[in-house]
Amino acid sequence: MPDLLATSDDQPDHDGTLIKVTPESAGWEYVGFEVLGLEASRSVSRHTGGNEVCLVSLSGTCYVSAGGEEWQDLGGRESVFDGPPDALY
Repeated sequence: MPDLLATSDDQPDHDGTLIKVTPESAGWEYVGFEVLGLEASRSVSRHTGGNEVCLVSLSGTCYVSAGGEEWQDLGGRESVFDGPPDALY
């Protein structure tokens, strides 16, 4: 069984990624996750193909567009300790 401890880098990489766990890296069949740390007005794109995705805003707000739909001001907490998060599935 692989080591299941996921640790964060000190600074996001060029694409904003702090943590990335794939099903392959975890030894799982389906589930993975990614944590991004983005500066204000920074954007990233992900091609999800046929994968189901749930976006959870840990802190701050974000704008999301997918499949011709748009969601503005998703999130809004100052930190992960300020109530439940917003999520988009």
